[in-house]
Amino acid sequence: MSNDQLEWLEELPFEAQQKREVFARFGLAMYYANCLERQIGLLLATMYNQKFLQVQTEERDSFFDREAKKTFGQMVRDLGNKAQLSTTLESKLQKALKLRNTLAHRYFWERAFNITTLEGREKMIVELQKKADFFKELDREFKHLLLQWFYSKGGSKEEYELELAKYLSGNYAE
Repeated sequence: MSNDQLEWLEELPFEAQQKREVFARFGLAMYYANCLERQIGLLLATMYNQKFLQVQTEERDSFFDREAKKTFGQMVRDLGNKAQLSTTLESKLQKALKLRNTLAHRYFWERAFNITTLEGREKMIVELQKKADFFKELDREFKHLLLQWFYSKGGSKEEYELELAKYLSGNYAE
């Protein structure tokens, strides 16, 4: 941002700055929820897909495409059916689904009054940061599982990063 843009932001009244912070934290929480969603898709396409290592690299793209088209709820259900997750991890996954759906479908509706008050907005900022942290940590746990599996199959860190970059570039799904 240029200095002019930063000065303009600083000139905003406190209430407007605080509202911007609420929306920024909401965006951060949804960002990490989406990261978790994609991580689960990666797990389902690879680690919990018996055919993944049996097909040619080009054919693997279809596995990523299929998972990318599912809803978060469908992926959580599929992962629960295919993986033997600890009770703690399963509980976190169910919590993540509920939190994500609340954020996506009714978060602001349920807090329509809170956003109108200083105290309400402060509460929302703290609450949204906690949600973002929760999604981020759960994403790390699933990434760790995926990396362990990948390395156990002879993959290297460089190969993982190359494949992840390909996936993130959108070459696997729209």
